[in-house]
Amino acid sequence: ARFRVERPTAAKLKAHGATFDGEMVKLIEAAASAGDAEAQFELASLWLDGIGREKDETKAVSLLRQAARGGSTN
Repeated sequence: ARFRVERPTAAKLKAHGATFDGEMVKLIEAAASAGDAEAQFELASLWLDGIGREKDETKAVSLLRQAARGGSTN
C-alpha cells in the first residue's frame, strides 16, 4: 500500500508558531527561481499570507501558476 506524507505549508508552519527568517526565505526564493515547483508553491504561500514580506496576491497567483505548470500537486 502506498501512502503520502503531507509536507507542511508555510501557513501551517506559521499557525504552529514557526518563524521565517531572511535566510529561510532566501533559500525558498533560490529554489523557486531555479524552477522547483514545490518551492514556487511555498513562496506563493509566503506572498499570499504576508509572511516575511508584504502581502502581494498578484505575485502569489503568478507563482501558483508557475508551480502548477511545473507539476506541484499542492
